[in-house]
Amino acid sequence: MYTVILKNNGPDNAENIKVNEFMDQGLKVSSYIPSAGHVDKSDNIWLLDTLDSGEEESLLVDTIPVKSGFLKNEVLASATTFDQNIENNKDSQVVYAKEKSPEAENVTVNNGTSKNIPAAGNSIKMQPTGAPFGVLVISLLCSIFSFSVKRKH
Repeated sequence: MYTVILKNNGPDNAENIKVNEFMDQGLKVSSYIPSAGHVDKSDNIWLLDTLDSGEEESLLVDTIPVKSGFLKNEVLASATTFDQNIENNKDSQVVYAKEKSPEAENVTVNNGTSKNIPAAGNSIKMQPTGAPFGVLVISLLCSIFSFSVKRKH
């Protein structure tokens, strides 16, 4: 799980914002939770209509590693309004993740009371899988937007 933070550094409001998510093939998205706008899940694009100068929004991305190794995630933000500094509109992060074990998804305790629900007080023996990816929070700080609009003189 990681968070993309998008901030408009101003001085003007931004319009028609797209944040493209270039996800490593070793990551599978289980959910997107945007604080504003919506996500086109087929293309991994976070879309916002406007972002006022100084305003900040976030996108929580829950992922599952489908392969072990170093996995890279990149984001690139753009808008239809003029941006005087496009260098701060991109960011990336690399983490090491261990593929989620299929056994970890179907852990049960055979205690004679029910299937798939452990009785209170019983412990669940898990196969060691290393550091879970969900604990490795990637803060992709896209506090990057600094838009300005050309003004007529």
